[in-house]
Amino acid sequence: MKTKYQNNSGFTLIETFVAITVLMIAVLGPMSLLSRALVYSTQIKNETIANYLAQEGIEVVINWRDIGNQISINSYCIDSLSVPPLIPKGTNDCQVKLDNHKHYGNSGSINTIFTRVVKIISDDSSGAIKIVATVSWPGKSLDSVSYIYLN
Repeated sequence: MKTKYQNNSGFTLIETFVAITVLMIAVLGPMSLLSRALVYSTQIKNETIANYLAQEGIEVVINWRDIGNQISINSYCIDSLSVPPLIPKGTNDCQVKLDNHKHYGNSGSINTIFTRVVKIISDDSSGAIKIVATVSWPGKSLDSVSYIYLN
């Protein structure tokens, strides 16, 4: 004999869709935050490296002057691992490379996304020279400026 009421336990189709929607919101929110965090961390890493490369370019020029070498008004590629470290730009694109020891310069074998040009500009009014280190990478550029006296 059949009973009039059957036990209908289980989920309806609407309950299943609601559960899947809630689960997707709970999972996709943090996943999108994670992907944005990875993009931002790459940008911050590139800006930090560029800042250090620009500062190193200025410090190489100052050190070259301090050890008694002449500094000419010109644009230079900087390779702190070579002597002389100031290489006139000319047709060189000043691509920054890594050597086998992970040191940045122009004489390494591994290309990076960075280029570095240091311009030495005369400032006749004060007797100082202006050093502008420009580091560029795809879509971005960073300038660092310093003034030094030659005397």
